[in-house]
Parts: sequence; C-alpha cells; structure tokens
Amino acid sequence: MKINVKLTKKDADIVALKKFLPERKFNETVIKILNAALRGEVAQIPMEFEIVPVTENSPTKIDLSPELIEKLESKFGRGKFTTKVKALIRRCIRANLKELSTKRLSMARGRYLFDRTIEIAHKNEGLPDGSEKYQKMLK
Repeated sequence: MKINVKLTKKDADIVALKKFLPERKFNETVIKILNAALRGEVAQIPMEFEIVPVTENSPTKIDLSPELIEKLESKFGRGKFTTKVKALIRRCIRANLKELSTKRLSMARGRYLFDRTIEIAHKNEGLPDGSEKYQKMLK
C-alpha cells in the first residue's frame, strides 16, 4: 500500500536523508526504521550528511505492506499516521547522524547563502542602488 508523504520545509532532515541514500533505497530504509520502532528500538543505519534548508515541498511515496501498516496502527494509533512515520524517521536520523567536518559544513552553508542571495537579487532587479532593500541584500 502506497502512502503519500508530503515533505515540507520543516522536514529538511528527512529530505536530506532521501538525497543521501542511493536511488530507490529510501523506501527500504524507512521500512527498516519502522520495523525497529515496532520492536521499541532505533534502527542502526550509518548516516553522514548535512541538513540544509529546503525551499520547496517534496511529495514522496512510501510503499508499505498492509501487515506493517496494521502493526504500526495498533501500536501507535490510527490518527495522523504520516506524522508519526515522519517522527520515527526523524528519531532515527537524530540517533545515527554523524556531523560532517566544520570545513564541509561551512562550504555547504556558504553555497546555500550564495544561491539564496542570487535568488533575492533576481527578484529585486531594478531597485535603486541606494534603497534600503538593496543595501540589506548586499550585506
């Protein structure tokens, strides 16, 4: 059974996990995480990635067996199923994530800030040089 999970700006950690994993491994990893949660454990999955801000929503489909869904609903309840799945994934990320070196973090963060500045500059094209918005953008 496929479950649609809408990953928003608040889910930057889950989006980073999805990008970190090889193609088509996200679903398999989520199943491992959920099975471990049913046993009351946190899955041990090596993770080494940086969480960067997300600018757009990312719809994702997770294919779970009906038996797994039934077990999850009986243990965690039926309401807000996708929110609980996200919380379990997030708990696993927090337990397993290794921080990247400071040099790599600053490079990635610098790249994000540069891209964001360019994006703002394109939106504000044609502003007078002395305007307050333009001066803030330059800073």
